[in-house]
Amino acid sequence: MSHRPLQLASEIRRVVSEVFNEHIEFPPGLLVTVVGTDISSDLKKATIRLSILPEHKQGTGLEAAKKRSGFIQRNVARNLPMKSIPRIELALADQTWLDAQNLPNP
Repeated sequence: MSHRPLQLASEIRRVVSEVFNEHIEFPPGLLVTVVGTDISSDLKKATIRLSILPEHKQGTGLEAAKKRSGFIQRNVARNLPMKSIPRIELALADQTWLDAQNLPNP
């Protein structure tokens, strides 16, 4: 993967984390954390991976985050100096995805 998608993924993750921390209130008892960003090779789609605790409330947390996806998209567009901003999708970071992120580079 070239440097640009990695850099863009990092910037999107930073902006979305800030939006979650500063502007979005989740239902009481939920901890929602941005743990990663996957970006398509054509830079048109960014999947934001979320960790939601407690696990039995993951559905509620993901639904609450998705309800605010338009607000998240607008903030990403406002904070990134690009003509075309990737479409933001939100998804749970399952254990397989988390394990894959921690693999050593060959």
